[in-house]
Amino acid sequence: VLGRSIFEVRHDRPDILADVRRALAGEAVHATREVNDIAWETRYAPLHDDAGALDGTLYAAIDTTARTRAEAALQASETRFRTILGSLREGVVLQDAQGRIVEANPAAERLLGLTTDQLRGLTSLDPRWHAVHEDGTFWPGEEHPARIALRTGVAQRDVVMGVYVPDGALIWLLVSAEPLFDDGGAQPSGVVASFTDITARKRTED
Repeated sequence: VLGRSIFEVRHDRPDILADVRRALAGEAVHATREVNDIAWETRYAPLHDDAGALDGTLYAAIDTTARTRAEAALQASETRFRTILGSLREGVVLQDAQGRIVEANPAAERLLGLTTDQLRGLTSLDPRWHAVHEDGTFWPGEEHPARIALRTGVAQRDVVMGVYVPDGALIWLLVSAEPLFDDGGAQPSGVVASFTDITARKRTED
């Protein structure tokens, strides 16, 4: 069916005709095509006789329709995911199994005063973080909610944390950290940390 579909449209597709002509001229051709909802990869290989003269061309086609549709669906899903994250007022960061930040949403950038590029690769152990408990005492990175969630596999929710941002201001965040597990995995493969700015509420309470 794939081969028949390709040959039926060949006369209407200048790009396919160009591939054929290049192959008949002795050039190896690798191309991807899509026609009538059928996607495929084509390879044309020149064939030579014993004297080295061009004797024909070998044509092979691989149906990639399922893979192409799966990739399109994945891309659409990622676009929806990023749109949802971008619309949240809550800061969200994704960290890998080593606790390194790999992604952050715009709200996280705004709250922490750092761009996503600046956040990527940072961990709770980075000395540039300065977090404090409600009584003002220093909060070691190893005891941050995300680190505990990674270490124990237990979600940490609604933890009040003070964070000094790059301009020197102290903001108060309500932090939650949810460990992520691969299928069948016993240890977390990452963690999603989310946080809400409660600075105004904290000042009122104080």
